[in-house]
Amino acid sequence: MKYPEWELETPSTKPPKILKFDGLLTTNAVWIDTPEGLADLKTLLERDNESEVREVAIDLEAHSYRSFAGMICLIQISIKGGKDFLIDPFPLWNRIHDALAPTLANPNIVKVFHGADSDIAWLQRDFGLYVVNLFDTGRAARALKLSSFGFAYLLEKYVEGVQADKTHQLSDWRQRPLPAAMTEYAIMDTHYLLDIYHAMKYDL
Repeated sequence: MKYPEWELETPSTKPPKILKFDGLLTTNAVWIDTPEGLADLKTLLERDNESEVREVAIDLEAHSYRSFAGMICLIQISIKGGKDFLIDPFPLWNRIHDALAPTLANPNIVKVFHGADSDIAWLQRDFGLYVVNLFDTGRAARALKLSSFGFAYLLEKYVEGVQADKTHQLSDWRQRPLPAAMTEYAIMDTHYLLDIYHAMKYDL
């Protein structure tokens, strides 16, 4: 597998800390629960990835309480420019693979996760999706021997004025509509992830 040369280039300067955009995350995020909305996202990802976007931040929320296998309940995707998308997989379950497979399997696009071990297994199990060219900020934190490997620590370290709220980590993500607090929580998991990736790449 050949990966793009730019991915291994050393950044010349460390990105500055990013300021939080208070109150705008939920407002600007796009909720996708229709075939048309999913098709529009697929077009955006493939069009942008051919031209300018080279990295995609991804996270999942799953439910496993009183369940043998569990299930993916939400897919969060962020791309450059602060564009955030929340995919409700329940009404789109049989369409997720075709929509996301080209992007996730493209070696020329970096997929940025945090603590991807379970996410990778869930994507394969539920949607037959395979991720090629993965950068895991949790693994990067270990390589850098940071004092903590958690996402909350990285968010506070690399993003100015932000404190991660992990109160909904074990919430029931099956419920619809999602409460505003859970929606904000979900967006935060990917909104700054590309910025953290760029800063960690410099540190590495």
